[in-house]
Amino acid sequence: MRDSKEDRGGSRQLAGLREKKLSPGKSQSGGVANGQSKDKSHRVQRVEREIREVVGSYLISGFKGVLPGLVSLTRVICTKDFRTAKILVTILSLAEPEATGGVGEESSAEPSAKERKVERERERAIEVLQAHAFEVQGEINRCLRMKHCPKVTFVYDTSYENVMKVEKILRDISHEKNEKTRSQD
Repeated sequence: MRDSKEDRGGSRQLAGLREKKLSPGKSQSGGVANGQSKDKSHRVQRVEREIREVVGSYLISGFKGVLPGLVSLTRVICTKDFRTAKILVTILSLAEPEATGGVGEESSAEPSAKERKVERERERAIEVLQAHAFEVQGEINRCLRMKHCPKVTFVYDTSYENVMKVEKILRDISHEKNEKTRSQD
C-alpha cells in the first residue's frame, strides 16, 4: 500500500464518485453520457490541438518532402487511448477548379480534366504525407512527452469542398431571387 498524499487524495475522490451512484447512461453533470467523461474529452481535445500545432510547425520548418500545392491541417482526431491519430488535411493547388463557378452552370456527372488533375494532386500529396508519417510521429514524440506516441494517418478533409458547394448554392439562390425581383419591377 502506498502512503503518499496523492494516492490517498485520489482514493478519496474515487470513493466520493462511488458514493454518488450515478444512474446508468447519466454523467455527473446530469447529461447523458456519450462514452467519455467530461475531463477525458477535454484532455483528448487538448492533445489533438497540441498534435495539430506540432505537425503544422513541422510541415513549415522541418518537412523534407515536396508537397504539391498548399497543405492546411484542418483537424486531428485521436482515439481515447492516444494510440492512433487521424490528421485531416486540405490541399489547395494551383490547378484548383473555380469554386465560384458561373451562375446557372450545370455541373456534369463526369469530372473535367482540370478536376481530375486536382484530384491526382490531392492523392499525391496524401501519399507524400503518408510516406513521411514516421518522421511526423518522431516529431510528435520529441515535442510531446506521452506514454504512447500515436500512429499517424493523413486523410483528405472534404468539409472545405462541402462548404464551398453550399455557399455556391446559396449564392445562386440569392442571384435568382434578385433576378426575379428585378424582372417584376
